[in-house]
Amino acid sequence: MRCSKIELAALAARIEVGSPRNVLASMGVAWLGVLAVASMAGCSSGKTSSSTSSSSSAAAKTASAKASAAAAPPPKGVKITFDGKEVMFDNAWVYQANGPVIRLANKPFDCTGKLPKDTVTLDFALTPGPGGKHFATGKPVAVRPTYSQQETDKKIPVDSWENGAQATIQPFEGKAGEIVKGTLNIDYSGEADGKKFTYKGFGGFEAKACEATDDSGHFPAQETAPDSPVAGTIDGKPFKGQTFLVDVAAMSDYEWVANIYVVDGEASCKDKYDISSGKKPSLMFRPLGANSHEKLTGSPQHADVTVGRNGKTESNSWSNEAWVQLDELSFAADATVKGKLAVTSKKVPQGGKDFVDVNAAGTFTAKVCR
Repeated sequence: MRCSKIELAALAARIEVGSPRNVLASMGVAWLGVLAVASMAGCSSGKTSSSTSSSSSAAAKTASAKASAAAAPPPKGVKITFDGKEVMFDNAWVYQANGPVIRLANKPFDCTGKLPKDTVTLDFALTPGPGGKHFATGKPVAVRPTYSQQETDKKIPVDSWENGAQATIQPFEGKAGEIVKGTLNIDYSGEADGKKFTYKGFGGFEAKACEATDDSGHFPAQETAPDSPVAGTIDGKPFKGQTFLVDVAAMSDYEWVANIYVVDGEASCKDKYDISSGKKPSLMFRPLGANSHEKLTGSPQHADVTVGRNGKTESNSWSNEAWVQLDELSFAADATVKGKLAVTSKKVPQGGKDFVDVNAAGTFTAKVCR
């Protein structure tokens, strides 16, 4: 009996990048990811001739070689195409802006921050995240990339974006001079102002840390969440999630989780406005990676948090550390979304304002509002 052909399949995970506000350029929170998986289908048993065995052996060697190639490290440098214009980001550094920020560039630069003419950069920040690990766990994490271009005659028009970028960062210690390794994958297309755009690319990087990690103004969120509904405190007062809703937004063929509402009290989808305007005591989480193109489930992702109470809302996006893990995700009306989340925030004066002190964590089972 002849052997069946050996089939090889390789899957590469996609990445997303984030952005904060830094001293050199505006940016957000971010990170990237790639996994390669190879599988082989074996031959059926039975009597075979020596020629058949030889053929089978050759096929197995070929498949093994392909599997090794699939599992090889990603290419050095992140090559991205912006609407048909290709840019190779083959230089990388880590600098500090209230936490580590990875900067990729198409030209060499150093820790002085001075960039030569025609330099194109992509920045994404690594907030402390669960347990202060900066989401550097080797798993894909959605990020917000910030794109910047120095004075140049070859301007590449790029719209800002929050989805379609993933990073996978290997664990690091946060020491000056340390090499932070990872991958970045961008696969995003859409339409803005009546014009379609496509950003696509992938690659690996090794970024040298200019300084030791400094998370000034940021606080590690809880590493895990209790197996019970979200509860905690807001400015020292008890807060308990009793109603959980998910607000879904859409653009052409693209859908994403706009907000996860955790309400201390009864509420329904028709109360979304009252919740978002602070008329009901609530925590509103906006996670990354929760969209129809990515669906990064099963691991913590970056999230911004807004506190609603007393008829007003207060955004804690720069003073808190929050994460959301989606375990079940659907965008259909009345569907159920399940997961867990955590937020840790302390009063930190910024611009003469004290942000809200929040500490809450737990599980949620939410209804989708459309």
